[in-house]
Amino acid sequence: MIATTAALGLVEILPSESASLRMSRLDEDSTRAAEAGIRDCMAWMSRQLSIGNEPLTSPTLVRTGTSNGWDWSVTITADPNTPPHPRAGQRMYKMVSLASHSGTARRRITAWIQGGETLAKYAFLNNAVDETGTWDLMVVPNVRTVDGPVHSEGMFKMIVVAGTMAGSIPPLNGKLTSSGVFPSSDGFQYFPGAGYESPSTPEQYDRLNVLGRSGFQAGVDPLPVPTSAGPLAEAAYGGTPPGSPAQAVTVNPTGGTYIAGNVDDMTFSVVDGNMVTTIKQGADTTQVTRVYETSVGGAAVGQRLVVRNGTPETVDGLGSGVIFSTGDILALKGNIRGKNTVAVDFSTGHSIEVAGNITRDDTPAGAIPASTRDKLGLVASRILISDDPAKIPSSLSTHLLIYATMFADDQWIVESHSTRSPFRGSIFGGIQSRQKPPQDSVFSGGTVVAGMTGDSGNGTPRIVGDMNMENEPPPYYPASEKGKLVIRYWKEEPVV
Repeated sequence: MIATTAALGLVEILPSESASLRMSRLDEDSTRAAEAGIRDCMAWMSRQLSIGNEPLTSPTLVRTGTSNGWDWSVTITADPNTPPHPRAGQRMYKMVSLASHSGTARRRITAWIQGGETLAKYAFLNNAVDETGTWDLMVVPNVRTVDGPVHSEGMFKMIVVAGTMAGSIPPLNGKLTSSGVFPSSDGFQYFPGAGYESPSTPEQYDRLNVLGRSGFQAGVDPLPVPTSAGPLAEAAYGGTPPGSPAQAVTVNPTGGTYIAGNVDDMTFSVVDGNMVTTIKQGADTTQVTRVYETSVGGAAVGQRLVVRNGTPETVDGLGSGVIFSTGDILALKGNIRGKNTVAVDFSTGHSIEVAGNITRDDTPAGAIPASTRDKLGLVASRILISDDPAKIPSSLSTHLLIYATMFADDQWIVESHSTRSPFRGSIFGGIQSRQKPPQDSVFSGGTVVAGMTGDSGNGTPRIVGDMNMENEPPPYYPASEKGKLVIRYWKEEPVV
């Protein structure tokens, strides 16, 4: 009797289990179909982006297809808060994929996809293949030098002063990559000779980098970077700028601030919670105030007040955040608020010169940023750190603070770096240099003897990458690999 009861129970359970298995298979098949839709759309978008096309010419786009007997439909929506390609290298897209069978929707996948990879993610980027006579980083014992990702397009070349790998503080905290490979055990090149060292054991890698041996990778894919300043000019003007603008400083409702000619001095300040940019060109002075908190001069919160030589004008909207000059910016300094990118026409060789501290209103001077409210990108052919002693004295008592991520199409360079007395510097953001390696200092006998050095008075200047900039870079900041797509969010769920 017991056996019979058990058998009957088994017979009763089997159909239920079979139904469960069928449901499980349906779930798996529907998930695969929904994923196939996402993969198809990502492949199509990658191709469009790689040839410089914006995939979405309308607010939304629907693509359909089939996979193993299932139908999928993907609705793609462009994020209105990120700019379209190819005006900028990074944009967010929302994809909602529905998998259906026999007309019944079974599975939904919601994904956010990032198009392009912002260069603002790099604390240090040397995109020059030819690094003859230069070294990427110099690290010294018990001093943190770089936080964040570091990449060299050629062979990664590092100076490790003796004693560094016996210290208690790893000088590096981030992934170090290079496209070139040096003939060594890890593919990196280390300065040789007495007074210097190179890692060979797991313990030594741990003392050199918080990530240990996994933080060193040579032979990665090359990192192509943009070579045109056109998107930044358009973002500043609010469209294609004319050959001869009606005013030296143009502020349009749909743009940022477009400047014709050289700028003698550009100074940022925060007044009553508002961002003020003061632009001097010869005898002319223009002030642009982005009104965040306090109404001023007839401009309400959410507007801009433009004062040209004392004459005010109100412009609707806070603008794109891009300030673009067709000439050089000969002196730049101050305290910023909001999201900003200052650029010059780097394709024609124009430069920006940093003439003093650049700080953020949301972060105490010298502190590591935690907020995402304020940020600054600088884009130029050459980004220069001034050697004018009245602006940045060459002394270890000087500690220059730069809260910005900086892209130099030609070179990031400390002026007179090989001859001026050492001064200290900290960068909260990053340095990216395309054609020539960044140059900040010269060393001898394991000591920096000229140029810009780190907090301790030795080694590479302190560089703290702002990890928030990987997902929220400054507006229209240069990006790499337009065709590259990165999944930032993924959610699967049944359709009830």
